[in-house]
Amino acid sequence: MQIKGNRLIEELKEHVISTMKYIDKCQPGNLGVSYREIEDLAGLALELPAQDGWLT
Repeated sequence: MQIKGNRLIEELKEHVISTMKYIDKCQPGNLGVSYREIEDLAGLALELPAQDGWLT
């Protein structure tokens, strides 16, 4: 299970970084965006009633 978990984490990292490449505010020299905006744009918003807003 740990190997699958590590692989999933690596794939999520790649997905988030890939998503950030298309966000103008995430490019060098810009202000950046909040984790929530990245989460939404990457399609990772879980929107669970008991979730505190953090992906992990």
